[in-house]
Amino acid sequence: MPKRHKSPIGEQTLAGANDDDDNEDRISNLPDSILCHILSKLPTKYALGTAILSSKWKHLFASIPNLTLDIDDSLLLHRHPHQQLETDQNPAIHRRNTNFVSFMYHLFTVTLRDVSCIRKFHLHCNQDYGNEHIDAWLSAVLMFKVSRISIFFDVIDTGVSIPSLFRCTTLVQLLWSQHHVLNVPSSVCLPNLKRLFLDYVRFLDGESFERILAGCPVLEDLSLDTCEFEDIEVLSISSPSLKLLMVNNCYHESEYEVILNTPMLELLYYDDHVAELYPSNNLNALLKAHIDVGPSEKQLEEEEVEIISHYDENVAELVMACTNVDFLYLSKASVSVSRLNFHFSC
Repeated sequence: MPKRHKSPIGEQTLAGANDDDDNEDRISNLPDSILCHILSKLPTKYALGTAILSSKWKHLFASIPNLTLDIDDSLLLHRHPHQQLETDQNPAIHRRNTNFVSFMYHLFTVTLRDVSCIRKFHLHCNQDYGNEHIDAWLSAVLMFKVSRISIFFDVIDTGVSIPSLFRCTTLVQLLWSQHHVLNVPSSVCLPNLKRLFLDYVRFLDGESFERILAGCPVLEDLSLDTCEFEDIEVLSISSPSLKLLMVNNCYHESEYEVILNTPMLELLYYDDHVAELYPSNNLNALLKAHIDVGPSEKQLEEEEVEIISHYDENVAELVMACTNVDFLYLSKASVSVSRLNFHFSC
């Protein structure tokens, strides 16, 4: 049987059809709801970049339901991990910082002008852009009825200092990391805040911290990590609603008493130096406790028997307050003291 030859006209027709299929923008033909769902899964940098694809994509970002802004300046600026941070010594970094500041203001004044609500705002700054700009950005965020805020500032003395952040009625979760003083206003009102994580922040005194807790009536989770209290005699952690408490490396050069008045607390993670005193503790609902305490550098330098005995008593006071739990972890440093000769309640 003779071999059939394909028609060159047919091959050209098929080839032309394939070329048309390859050039067709099928993604843009998807419904806006699906495109918005796709954009919601991308980092903000890439989601905003789709606006240049076509006129249809230009306004899609602002139409994303439950919008999340995830902004990391290291991604936007393409900064090398080992590049120096000093802008006054590096004009290139200064130029990129200026571009980032312009990007942030354009984001809030132009890109988001038709947006009514932001679900989550995450900002990680590796550079110093000036606290006045940072305050302006956070003030703008609070206008969008945001419910979750995560802010991280790596440069010392850089951070947020606006009082309005302490009066946000829509805020449910706040993660706040900055090597900077926390300027707490005289009145705090965070009626819906349930989770508060403070990292490396500095408090001028214990009263400012207490004002925060007093203004969070439904707070359930509290984490204090490497926080510093400059002028303090008593750190009072008092909350009728708190269920989880994490304290890590907050006892520095200052010597102060610690009061735990948390009747609903179920989980305690305490990894720190021993406080000067634990005068009273209300931990009646505690189920699990992780206790890892040890002497501070100053306590290690003391050799007087009376000082050592006082340290042992403080450890025992904290541990004894946790003896009704279902699960109790004690580090080696926590149990290797002479005063821990007690019987656990069953």
